[in-house]
Amino acid sequence: MQGAILQPPSGVHGRMSILDRSFDDIVLEAINESLISIFGEETARSVNFYIDPNIALTDAEAYVKALRRMFMEGANVIVVGICERISQLTGLGKSGVSSLGEFIRDVRGRYVNQDGANRHGTDDGTMISAR
Repeated sequence: MQGAILQPPSGVHGRMSILDRSFDDIVLEAINESLISIFGEETARSVNFYIDPNIALTDAEAYVKALRRMFMEGANVIVVGICERISQLTGLGKSGVSSLGEFIRDVRGRYVNQDGANRHGTDDGTMISAR
């Protein structure tokens, strides 16, 4: 889905509860919102066209490398924005990790385990409810 502004999944009232969303959806939303806040919607759409944000879900360091090829050191501003937005969306504080990949792995682990009695994470980061 290159070139499109990613839309978060919608629930009954427009948006799903953060606990009803997969971690991957949160990461994609954080990337999209960070790009829009830095560049505006049109440029964010262009960045998403040239650098597929889904890459960040499987290889965050490759995503950052692509950002650096496009924006050089300016990519650091984007990465900081993504990490801050993931923290805001999950309600989990920033960890002391040094790369986007480490950050995503750390927060994914804490997000998946924050309510382990009722929720379990799958290998792909999606959440399933235990019934």
